[in-house]
Amino acid sequence: GCRFERLTAPRIYYVKRAEDGGSDSADGRTLATAFATIQMAVNVVAGLDINACNVTIEVAGGTYSAGVLLPNVIGYAMPGNLVIKGSGSSTIISTAGTCVAASAISTTWDIKNMALTSSSGHCLSADTGASLRFSGINFGYSGGNHIHAADGGAIACIGPYSISGSPAYHIYCQAGTVGIGGVEVKFENNIQ
Repeated sequence: GCRFERLTAPRIYYVKRAEDGGSDSADGRTLATAFATIQMAVNVVAGLDINACNVTIEVAGGTYSAGVLLPNVIGYAMPGNLVIKGSGSSTIISTAGTCVAASAISTTWDIKNMALTSSSGHCLSADTGASLRFSGINFGYSGGNHIHAADGGAIACIGPYSISGSPAYHIYCQAGTVGIGGVEVKFENNIQ
């Protein structure tokens, strides 16, 4: 049968753009052997049994043009086990579709410290019972919504964030939940 590597300690994977030396045929375990795409790192994590260990994907600065579809991960125990962390506003996911999507999964991923912009999709999306959490996000222009929760999807803010571009709606919730409370929201570029 199929066997998954079972973690016994926390693990970090690294991502940097191909033009900066990242390669999806690398192992992603060091900055020198970083993956080129966030999706490759996420897919490798999905091939593990994380055994309740924390796994962090460190994403270097630069613009990434592909969105990320979050998968289920074996051995997930609680929120905080799975983190995708950029290096601040210099880490940008800029795509035509949805930047980060969770759909019909039971694991919760944390998305932290990056800028998101989408010409026609959403910045963060959770639907069909999936959930994700975020902090340190700079929401840029979105042809869809910045935060989109539908059909039982849940999105929770776990730290301060900023808004620098206009969306269709900042928060759109249809038969889903969005939790934002007690955090600082910074408005940039005369967004009101």
